[in-house]
Amino acid sequence: MTEKSRIMQSIEDMQAYDNGDDSRMTFHSVSVSEPPAYNAEEIKQIRKNLHVTQLSATKNKNH
Repeated sequence: MTEKSRIMQSIEDMQAYDNGDDSRMTFHSVSVSEPPAYNAEEIKQIRKNLHVTQLSATKNKNH
């Protein structure tokens, strides 16, 4: 299959899914454990160790 036809097939698959047909889709489930609870001092220490500020940590999360 050529690169263009793979892209076109993917677009068609997504359009079908958008129209309620999920027969072309493969779904995977993952389990994510509960993250540990951190208090303010622990978070402050983590940021210090990583050399990030609250602002830079937020910017990195959104990119």
